[in-house]
Amino acid sequence: MTNRTTRFVVLNSYANGTTLSESHFSLESKTLPPLPEGAVLLQTLALSPDPYMRGRMTGVENFFLPQFELRTPLVGFGVARILESRNPAYPAGQLVHGSLEWAEMSNWGANSYLASLGSLELLDPR
Repeated sequence: MTNRTTRFVVLNSYANGTTLSESHFSLESKTLPPLPEGAVLLQTLALSPDPYMRGRMTGVENFFLPQFELRTPLVGFGVARILESRNPAYPAGQLVHGSLEWAEMSNWGANSYLASLGSLELLDPR
């Protein structure tokens, strides 16, 4: 069994026309719940801080994508390793990419917010 305590990055306040700074963010901790059937535990290996994400941190409602929700883990494209699996399509040890929380570890499954953003794609490390 893996230690299920993880750290994650949250947006505390929108930039509202100012330059983003460290004060807009914080690093927080939480304990992940047990994996439900069909879910996987992901260990984040790499994240892509893409330029469009800046627009989601402004508080401007007419941006072409929704604003990030304050005080919840940021989400973006990334690569992860499956640490535990309760889903036969995603075996433990496999590398995947897709929408991930900006967290050391996260649960991904059929009923999770992350899964609503799209599927995980298996990576072939060859």
